[in-house]
Amino acid sequence: MIPHNALDPTIHTSSRVLVGRLARDFVRPRWATIVHGLAWMLVLAGATVAVAHMLKPAIDGIVHGGKPDALWAIGGGILLAFTVKAVSNFFSVILVAKAGLGAVSDARDRLYRHIAGMDLAFFQTHSASGLASRFTVDLHQMRLAVSNGLISLGRDLVTLVGLVAHTIWLDWRMALLAYVALPVAIWPVSRIGRRIRRIASRTQEELGGLNARLTQTLRGIRMVKIFGAEDFERARVHALIETVRAQTFKAEWTRALVTPVMEVFVGVAVGAALFYGGDRVLRGEVTPGDLTAFLGSLLLAYQPAKRLANLHTILQEGLAAADRMYHLMDLRPALTEAPDATPLDPGPGRVRLEAVTFAYPSSHSSPTVADIQPPPALKDVTLSLEPGTVTALVGPSGAGKSTLMNMIPRFHDPVNGRITIDGRDLRGATFQSIWGSIALVSQEVVIFDDSVRANIAYGCPEADDAAIEAAARRAAAHDFVAALPQGYETLLGEQGTRLSGGQRQRLSIARAFLKNAPILLLDEPTSALDTESERFIQAALTDLMAGRTCLIIAHRLSTIVGADTIHVMENGMIVETGNHGALLAQGGIYARLHAAHALGA
Repeated sequence: MIPHNALDPTIHTSSRVLVGRLARDFVRPRWATIVHGLAWMLVLAGATVAVAHMLKPAIDGIVHGGKPDALWAIGGGILLAFTVKAVSNFFSVILVAKAGLGAVSDARDRLYRHIAGMDLAFFQTHSASGLASRFTVDLHQMRLAVSNGLISLGRDLVTLVGLVAHTIWLDWRMALLAYVALPVAIWPVSRIGRRIRRIASRTQEELGGLNARLTQTLRGIRMVKIFGAEDFERARVHALIETVRAQTFKAEWTRALVTPVMEVFVGVAVGAALFYGGDRVLRGEVTPGDLTAFLGSLLLAYQPAKRLANLHTILQEGLAAADRMYHLMDLRPALTEAPDATPLDPGPGRVRLEAVTFAYPSSHSSPTVADIQPPPALKDVTLSLEPGTVTALVGPSGAGKSTLMNMIPRFHDPVNGRITIDGRDLRGATFQSIWGSIALVSQEVVIFDDSVRANIAYGCPEADDAAIEAAARRAAAHDFVAALPQGYETLLGEQGTRLSGGQRQRLSIARAFLKNAPILLLDEPTSALDTESERFIQAALTDLMAGRTCLIIAHRLSTIVGADTIHVMENGMIVETGNHGALLAQGGIYARLHAAHALGA
């Protein structure tokens, strides 16, 4: 495992290591299904060799005036062999597809669980759409590699070995002459595969960038239109599309080189066999049936040989995707739960920060700047949040308010100092118990593409209808929810676009009511609302804050004038403390912000 800020996407793991990890992690758990599929592939290979072998008695029988009954038997045998081939091919493909899809489903599940377990800093440096592309583009390539790899290594390799063995059995001298060009064909195919992997890695990166740009543009389409940036965005998207097209075409062009290489090899092999074998037939050393069976085996071997050659390029594309996946899965979060962590005991939710200093890690990876430390976001901050009280943070943008709030759910750990809940250092508590003690209402309301009921009950799946409705009533949301077409069963769409900003915020507050956590964090909950919506929200927030340990960041006076304690922050430090009246009387930063009617975000 490596720190997520040490990720270097230019480093490529060797193919041998990647194949070993994929086999161990995702293929081996399905060994029974794979063995079943391989058994059918052996039957398929045997039937293919049988078809080639039956060409000898068929041709010799015709040339030497064989009996019609014998020809009927040979024809029936060939029909039976092709029937067996069809049945065995069907079952082998189905079983391999089952194993391949299962492996990729496991990979998606493991990748999601790993990414979801990463810390906040990871998501600040990785775009959501870029991560999502790992589940679609990359793992699709992996599925093709796993499925095609199993099929080719089973069906095609066994069939090829059987047919080559048949040609050697028929005439080893002719076989040696036919396969003399094989080593020459292997070298360019290997070079093509390595080139494909480099191109595939770049293509997958570019597709991730395209997905990110499309997501951002379509999600912000109102802003794009209002600012007249449609042509600008079209040009940017077009440039990305062209880059993806060029990379994809380069991959197709490189991949297409495999067929000419194999065609030349087969031409050499067949030509040599015809020249040498035909001469031996004319001299009576072998029968026409021997030559026909040899050529039949050689030609039947062409398709599996070509698929195996193409498999190398497909595997390299899949390995490029696996390399990117494992780079993510090998990252470790900067914050981890202590091995001996225990849950917080139920308590009133008293929070204390003791001489807390915190600095965001440097994003630089160059050795020349590795030792440059960013300035601290928090400097020696000490404060207490008491149960049943409201504490507010104000100050200019960049003062450290949001950083301080993010320390309480342990999204970051202090460089110095400690943070406690009811006297317990957060570093010794389990994440789930910390997060279970905290509810959050933010200006960035998260509404899932689900029903109203599911959104309110998010995180509380055991909540019954009565509890959900009671939470909605306390959040002043029940009336507008009841007016929706399907009431609480109404689907809200992505990010709740069918609701107004105030309605989305009221659902967020209802979610916090239902969770009923002792600690409440309010991150500018009314900053994006109009006056009427704020009035409804403020009344709901007043009810929500009652009896809880509440920390609020706000720039509207109406939200914080009633706070028990207001801390004014600047440059990562608390520079003023008091209630609204006392701070106005001091005539300091708070008084200036109040006079300007603009408390910093």
